[in-house]
Amino acid sequence: LIFHGMAGEEVASGSFHADNIAPAILGGIRLIRSYQPLEILNLPIPKKLICVVVLPDFSINTYDARNMLPKKVPLKSAVEQAGNLAGFTIALYQENYELMKRSMVDLFAEPVRGKLIPGYEKIQYHLKDEEIIGCGISGSGPAIFALTNNMDASKKIKAIIIDEFKKIGIDSIGYISNVQNSPPKIV
Repeated sequence: LIFHGMAGEEVASGSFHADNIAPAILGGIRLIRSYQPLEILNLPIPKKLICVVVLPDFSINTYDARNMLPKKVPLKSAVEQAGNLAGFTIALYQENYELMKRSMVDLFAEPVRGKLIPGYEKIQYHLKDEEIIGCGISGSGPAIFALTNNMDASKKIKAIIIDEFKKIGIDSIGYISNVQNSPPKIV
């Protein structure tokens, strides 16, 4: 099933990759360690980790969004991004939410793709004082996700994102869920 999903990603984005489809099919937080051969690692989920996802009512062309990404990155930035990934991974194992927060920095995709989402900078600005671990763009967008470890904060985070979209005339729908380390289920 993963390979069929990767083929769909290639049609949508021009790239045969599993970073979106693996967690969508398998659940949890997944790390694609290798494509030759395909190796998908299952990372632990801290018990209190909550994900907020808000989907605004517009679309972004995945192929175009992927082609916006830089083809080359400075070595210093690549090393820093690898450190962020390593820090985030360790934070998952240690249930260290502060390390997770410091590690949720995207130096490559978010600065480019954030411009495709109206109001994205304001959303981040209004979330900075909330009890939030981090916020980012889901895939190529336009969905925005935020992580927290507090259910009350998750409701406020969802409301802030929806309200910011509403202020600029964009309808959206939001979801709150604990992050599950199992495949999705039809309810």
